Parts: sequence; structure tokens; C-alpha cells
Amino acid sequence: MDIRHLRHFVATVDHGNMLRASAAIHITQPALTKSIKSLEDDLQIKLFNRHPKGVEATVFGRQLYEHARLIISQLDRAEKEIRAGVKGEIGHIRVGFGWNFAGNMLVNSLFDVLKQHPNITISVVSKPFEEISKMLRHGDLDLAVAIFPLDQSDAELIYETLVVDEFRTICRREHPLADQPMQTLKQLSEQDWVLFDGPELVVRLFRAMFLDEDLPVPQPVVKTNSIFVLKSALQRGNYLSLVPPSIVHEELKSGAYKIVPSELPQKQTKAGIIYRANDVLPLAVSEVIGALQNNRDKLNLNEKLAPVGFDRPENVG
Repeated sequence: MDIRHLRHFVATVDHGNMLRASAAIHITQPALTKSIKSLEDDLQIKLFNRHPKGVEATVFGRQLYEHARLIISQLDRAEKEIRAGVKGEIGHIRVGFGWNFAGNMLVNSLFDVLKQHPNITISVVSKPFEEISKMLRHGDLDLAVAIFPLDQSDAELIYETLVVDEFRTICRREHPLADQPMQTLKQLSEQDWVLFDGPELVVRLFRAMFLDEDLPVPQPVVKTNSIFVLKSALQRGNYLSLVPPSIVHEELKSGAYKIVPSELPQKQTKAGIIYRANDVLPLAVSEVIGALQNNRDKLNLNEKLAPVGFDRPENVG
């Protein structure tokens, strides 16, 4: 199987049109058609269905596309790493940053690596977990940091835990409930909330903790998948939120935020590093993983939290 044919094939799938694909990769349309035909002959399968506006990958074509994207990405990465090594450089890192991860830990870790290896270059993208995991599988990212999903059965990805946390009720220090004694779920149901709706677990836990007690579920004043928006909202009004303390570690440490003691059911969550299984990690990526582990230890994020609620069954179904 010729790597050029795979590149031509991926371009055709991406553009959905032979003419646009040939222009994008700077070859003639007849040459592209011939390349696709050679690939189909090699595999003895039909890769595209033709229609008036262009082409669409068949079932086998879509399957090949997933593998071809990864093959091309890894081959390009290998070439760049070898060229960088010849020049005495350590390489380039592509990092995915989940919107629900403790950002300060990632930033500190990246700059720690840059201090040690100034020739490294880094690209960081911030996206929802679903998009990050897709980019990892396609080879568009070298690693990601995020709160883990409920389902971690994807055999293509490795989940390496950095932080084990529990969801807590958070408010700003000026909130009337800051430094108050234990709050019942009924009292919490009467408050205004800012809800992070990124991970499915947050929404499920938020609803379940009220429904299980036959209490009305508060309608959040703000729902967002952005930690920046959530923090900004908390700072601007008397709202409560439901988050793992590691996400707001700096604010809790400075006293800007407070944990509200409550009857909230204790539900554990994990966050950490995600990368492709059966992949050779570049030296630069290994350096970032080591820096993340060091910064986690410095922040003591895995120290057990002091109990602030009653023990209750974990029921978020």
C-alpha cells in the first residue's frame, strides 16, 4: 500500500469532491482518480460512492479513513522527530486540554518543560472531551488532559489518573452560605446555581441529588461548558456550583471560594492524562507527563479531602 495513495484517499474523503481534493494536494484530477483506483485494486474493495456533487466514502472507505489518518499522522510525526533529533532538538508536542481540567496544572507543567528544553514547541487546543478523544484516535494530538468520562472502555486510549476528586458545592466567599454550618438538600434547592454541563456525570449527579429526596431540581441561572465562564459567574453573584475542588484549587487556596458543607452525596471523579494505546510516546511527551505528575504532587491534589457532608449512597442513575 503506497503512502501517497493513502494521502490522496484522505484528501478525497475530507473534501468530498475529486476536483477540490486534487486542487488541495496539487495534482491533476486524472492523477487523483488513478491513485484512488490503484488503492481500490490493491485492497479489492470499493472505497467511494459517486453522486452528482462529488463522492462519499463507503463503509469500507470510512473504516480505512480512520486507519489512514493515524498512519499519516504517525509517519509525519516520526519524520519531524528524526529531523529535530538531527538538529539537537527535542520536538513538537500537540496537547488537548479538556474544558473541565485544572488549567493551572497544565500551564505550569508546559512551562516547566520549556525551561528545561527551550527547543520544544507546543500546540494546545481546548475542546470538549468528545472532540479531544476523536483527535487522539486520529493522531492529531499526542496526549490530552481532562476529567475522565464515565465510560473508559475505549481500547484505543490509555487513561492515566493524576487526580482523584469528589464533587463539592462551591460558592464565593461573599455568599451568605460561606462558612455556614451543614446545609440540607432542601436548603440547597432554594439557591441559585451555576452548573457546569460538560461531563455527563455533573448533570446526572445534580439532578439525582434532588430527585432522590423528592425535591424540585433547581433551574440553573447559568449552564456552561466553560470553566472560565463558570468561575466568572461565581465571582459576580451569590451562586452555588457543583465541581471537583481540583478545578478551583487556586481559588480555594486563596480563600476566594468556599466549600459549602452539605448533604451532597459523595461521588468520586478522576482526571488525568490520556494518550493512544500501543503508541510510541515521543521524548517531549514523556517530559510533559513527568511535569504533570510533579505539579500534581506539589499541589497535593490527591490529599484526601476533609469530610463536609453526610455519607449517602452513590446513586446518580
